[in-house]
Amino acid sequence: MTHLMEQEYSASPVLQAAHPVARGAAHVPAQADQPETRSWNKWEKPKGLPDFITRLLITPPQWVLWIVRALPAPKLFWRFVGRYDEVIEVLSRPDVFQVPAAAEIARLNDGEGTGTAFILGYDDQMQHDEQLTRVMRAFPRKDIATKVLPLAAKCAAQCVHDAGPTFDAVRDLFTKVALHICVEYFGVSVGDNPLKFAYATFTTSGHLFGSPPIIPNDYANEATAYFRRYVREAIRGEEAQPSGSGSDTVVAKFVASHRSADGTLSDKDFKQIHAFLMGMIVAFIPNNTLAAGHILEVLLDKPVALAEAEKAANTGDDARLECVLFEALRFMPINPGPFRKCEKDYVLAEGTPRATRIKAGSTVWVLTFASMFDPLRIAEPKKFDWTRPKSDHLHFGFGMHSCAGLLIARAHITQTFKALLQKRCELKRASRTRLRGAMPVELCISSKARLSTVGLDEASRGNVS
Repeated sequence: MTHLMEQEYSASPVLQAAHPVARGAAHVPAQADQPETRSWNKWEKPKGLPDFITRLLITPPQWVLWIVRALPAPKLFWRFVGRYDEVIEVLSRPDVFQVPAAAEIARLNDGEGTGTAFILGYDDQMQHDEQLTRVMRAFPRKDIATKVLPLAAKCAAQCVHDAGPTFDAVRDLFTKVALHICVEYFGVSVGDNPLKFAYATFTTSGHLFGSPPIIPNDYANEATAYFRRYVREAIRGEEAQPSGSGSDTVVAKFVASHRSADGTLSDKDFKQIHAFLMGMIVAFIPNNTLAAGHILEVLLDKPVALAEAEKAANTGDDARLECVLFEALRFMPINPGPFRKCEKDYVLAEGTPRATRIKAGSTVWVLTFASMFDPLRIAEPKKFDWTRPKSDHLHFGFGMHSCAGLLIARAHITQTFKALLQKRCELKRASRTRLRGAMPVELCISSKARLSTVGLDEASRGNVS
């Protein structure tokens, strides 16, 4: 363990072909344009709406989702799209329905000027796929089995081993394993205060992917500057002291593939690598923490789901465990759905009785949560069924802007829960989940040892005799 331990079908063609599934970065002198980043402490003061309102927004009641599906793209503050076929239609048309955070993602990547775009900033298919192909070269599919899975499994097992009878599963398991992967696989240090690094990414993610309008503010600027510095240090450290051809960190792969004849990176290549890493980290740490926290909430509230997950974990059936966990996530997804900005007049569901004209400039809330319970496309939507086809799940988006790190997410979450569920203890909620904005930052659970199957068999045989 490092110091950190001590302290498919819906994807774009490029992802279908090459799903992505360390050494600590060398220290580089502080950069003059970010003098305040080490002392950023605003993460200690949660921002956002009262928790009870946030919970309603995270998981709207089913009757609300029914109304959204029943009406053809109803308009309140925004246009709401919840019917499965219409959600797929919107997500399949990035030329019309564009990511509202694209410009802000680019600005925060560099911290100045217009910035360098990341994958989500491209709505042109050719530009998007060209950049995605470059990203996938540093995240090859084989890394899932050979790098990510073992790192997650080992770290999670250690976290569970060190846990007491009551422990915080979000902070001391889900987030810690994600940070461990960031250090050992991505090759980016998280500093002396890993939790602070995580909270900085939470803040940035909430700013970029929360409800529009997305307005630049000092809170998000300072949070992003905090972890952006570590990303820059990792790249410059690798440039100054190459790891060699045997290195398996993402940073080392990026730098090695872009290094010029004199061993340095051009300003353009540096910014591109920097944007790639920033985007992947901002998507990975917050979203996986969010997903894992919500999955655990569902398992604790649904005995049938917990029983299925425990059975899969204790028989070593990772494929089945993954299906159980992501079916649980359907009942409390990462968020109700992404936002999109309509760039030109468009008729949704054209040629059907539900045809609706959406005007240019409209903000559209694409409610994937509602679509995953659409009885017209999802069989018995209210039933927990881990054998569902993957097409029933839209956790990772659909089409061109599907999550580039979906296989990393699956490996991290599955291995982390496997370690937790193999503890052979009865898991119970010790306290209500504490939120920081929409992010679960604390979910304490208690565990009570129970007799193993072997023990029960022996006791039964003893009684019979």
